[in-house]
Amino acid sequence: MPIDNKDTTELGRSFDAQFYFDLEKEDPNDPAQGWKKRTEVSDKKQGFDVTVHGKQQQDGRSVMRQDMKLFGIQADTFDKYMMDMENQIKDEPQMKVMDVLERTEDGMPSLMYYKMKLTMMSDRECVMRMTKIP
Repeated sequence: MPIDNKDTTELGRSFDAQFYFDLEKEDPNDPAQGWKKRTEVSDKKQGFDVTVHGKQQQDGRSVMRQDMKLFGIQADTFDKYMMDMENQIKDEPQMKVMDVLERTEDGMPSLMYYKMKLTMMSDRECVMRMTKIP
């Protein structure tokens, strides 16, 4: 069930959901969007591809976008992990806030917001979209 892009008061904090939804619509490979590729790693032997883009916002915020594909994982193994992901990471000491914003029809988290504390750094916010590709 998707959240209302404008009203996030039910999440118990002030976080600009529209900001993240707008960024998600952008094509990080289009130079006109202002994204710069920071790194790209493809390791078929380990079973993943990852590309990280960065972008400086007009208000001074730096944002990162990571696109990752995992290979060679059995669908049922992935489904079990994703269905229990909330329980697996919610008690991590660095996790300050974690909310599922959207779920698939079968209840799997598909959009998550989390805020975490990293050693010697300020809190980091993340919005993560997860999609199964057949």
